Formats: sequence, C-alpha cells, structure tokens
Amino acid sequence: MPTMQAARTKDFDSDQGHLARNHLGSVTILLKTGAYMFHRVMIPIDLAHTEKLTKAITLAGELAQQHGAEIVYVGVTASAPSAIAHSEQEFAEKLDAFAEGQKKTFKVPVATRTINCHDPAVELHPALIDASQTIGADVIVMASHVPGMREHFLSSNAGYVASHAPISVFVVR
Repeated sequence: MPTMQAARTKDFDSDQGHLARNHLGSVTILLKTGAYMFHRVMIPIDLAHTEKLTKAITLAGELAQQHGAEIVYVGVTASAPSAIAHSEQEFAEKLDAFAEGQKKTFKVPVATRTINCHDPAVELHPALIDASQTIGADVIVMASHVPGMREHFLSSNAGYVASHAPISVFVVR
C-alpha cells in the first residue's frame, strides 16, 4: 500500500486527463484533448517590493511554461509621482522592463498592464479583479504575507482577490 507521501507525488491518469506534480508541488492538468487548463496567467507586481515576490513570480513562470501560457504582469500606480516613477508612462516603462527580464528567465510570452488609480490603497482590490477580466486571465498568482493583527480587522489584498475574483487565485506566502 503506498504511503500518503507517495500518493501525493505520483502522476495520475484518468478518463478526463493526466495530473502531475512538479518538484515544488505545483499541479499540471493536461486534458485528454491536449488543451491546457491555463492560457493567460496574471500576476500583480509591486515594483517597490519585487524581492518579496520571488515565490509568486516563480510559480507564475512555471505555470506558464507547463501550460504554454502568457504571463501578464499587472502594476497599479497613482497619478501622483511616487518613489517608483514620476509619471504613469515612467511606471509603465519600468513594468515593461521588469516583464522583459522575466521573459528571459522563463522563456514564455509576456505582457503588461498598468492601472492608474487615484488612491491605489483603496482601489486596488476591484482594480485587480477588473484587470483580470479585461485581459482574459484564467488564473491569478498573488504574493501574500504572513497574516498579522491587521488581517483580523481588514482583509489582505490577496485574501480579498481570492474571495471575490471569478477565476482561480493562487496565493503564495
């Protein structure tokens, strides 16, 4: 009798398709028709904290590789100048440069979408959900943080999107 660990890492075949896990535990589902489950992966990017997004970016890249999907990097900015960019155009250029770097890493098609909000702290949740629908994303991959006291009163960005988005959301901590 296989152990639970062996059962979790085994590939499974069925009438509907094939399920396999990669070395990080990500699941790939290949349907019998040969069609992949995901065609467009959306990942929100905070250009001020890209070093904290490594796991989410890696997962999005692996999903895109496994499914032959495009990654769309979405950045939300304010119309007012910030430490990241002095204008929406400069922010879009920096997001494009970031995406091109990731394209070289994962060797998958990439695109970017810049969203301009008057108050990103307030408008972020609906802006990300609207962007996922506008770009036709099949899945959202979001980074999160370890929940703290704040989350007892307010939901986290990833928690809100996962609860309200009409598509699948991977929250990566």
